[in-house]
Amino acid sequence: MSLRRFNYDPVNKTFSSAGGVGKITASSLWNNWKRLKITTGDFRNLGHDELVISLTLASGNSGVQVFNYIPILSNGSFDWPKPPGVAPAGYSLGNGWESNAIAADLNPDKKDGEELIVAGPGEVAVIKFNSSFVPYYYGNAKLPFLNPGALETYERDHFLAVEDVDADTSTNWVKEIIVAEHKQDSTTVYRVLTPTIDASNNITGLTQKNIYTSPIKSLKSEMIVGDFDGDAIRIGPPKLLTLYSIPQPIVELNVPPTHFDYLDGQVYDICKIFGDNPSEFRVTYTETQS
Repeated sequence: MSLRRFNYDPVNKTFSSAGGVGKITASSLWNNWKRLKITTGDFRNLGHDELVISLTLASGNSGVQVFNYIPILSNGSFDWPKPPGVAPAGYSLGNGWESNAIAADLNPDKKDGEELIVAGPGEVAVIKFNSSFVPYYYGNAKLPFLNPGALETYERDHFLAVEDVDADTSTNWVKEIIVAEHKQDSTTVYRVLTPTIDASNNITGLTQKNIYTSPIKSLKSEMIVGDFDGDAIRIGPPKLLTLYSIPQPIVELNVPPTHFDYLDGQVYDICKIFGDNPSEFRVTYTETQS
């Protein structure tokens, strides 16, 4: 298999070839693959995305997920895979051939680029790449699947999504990993996992927050997360302004917590003071010295 990149001209609505690479992995590995996934992300915090191609190698009913890192050169062209077909040390060999991968920044304050979240045959894990582009488990952040020892003679599916799906009570907003696993009886198990992040914003593990088993049987599925009902908006933590020298009294009226926000043409009036709503903000001042 070869890999090629194309540029799109929006004026003429045409594609043009922008270079590519030849065979991306050794033939001894390529002859046994069962599932391939191309994932893009800023894994090295370079300010632009690069590519990781993951594929599942199968032997009988067992499989292991391996990775090919493809850097992007300064001229925008592909570099050769570095290295071809490598699995993280200590991987869990699983029955079946199912695999998936998605890129996300699970600890955005760390400024170390995006992580690769993978669902291989035997585990769900968070992966980074060292300076030699070799994959490794980030902080031992991996969990086995619920039935990794079940004998599989066909390909099941794993689906991944990453989003902040719960109401965090602190200012450290953590994204959750949602993984769906097809079982042998065609039902699906959904698990919500959260990364454990220490005081230095390093990921040190994964914990399971919730689990749900759907009784509905299906052969093919997809999973998408988002704010579908439009009732969630996050404008960031408050900013603190401190003044050490005030030449005259300053009075600020109608400021938080009594306020409304106007974003992208829509009013967010939590305090019910916008328009004809009567404001309950009342204040009086008495001059004592002039």
